[in-house]
Amino acid sequence: MPNRALPCLLIRESILKLLMDFPAIDKSLLKQSGIGKAVMYLYKHPKETKLNRERAGRLISEQVARPGSAGWVARARVPLPSNKDYVFRPKSTCDVDMSRVTITSLPSYPYSYLILIPRLILNSNRLCIGSVMKF
Repeated sequence: MPNRALPCLLIRESILKLLMDFPAIDKSLLKQSGIGKAVMYLYKHPKETKLNRERAGRLISEQVARPGSAGWVARARVPLPSNKDYVFRPKSTCDVDMSRVTITSLPSYPYSYLILIPRLILNSNRLCIGSVMKF
């Protein structure tokens, strides 16, 4: 129901009984119709009766792939590697010839600066924490 209230007990029981009489339903049809979602909601609802919860649990477990069924595989599925050769590459929209571009080095600071800068930052943070700034 839209307001998340449970329908009448007789309606819930009769729907679960009818669903138990149906043969196995395809998962895509269950998703499309919303029946699977409704059955799961009944199964998880705290105020559902024990008998209906057991029926809903059986319906759910019947739809899960089991050993020997068509969709069950005894191992994890790993995607196969692609055999495609990517021969055609997109043309570059950049006009710069990258073979002639030189990389400029970062400015080299003396070792003393590399030690001093983090200390200055830490000390300035300590001063700001305890003091109140006035404008």
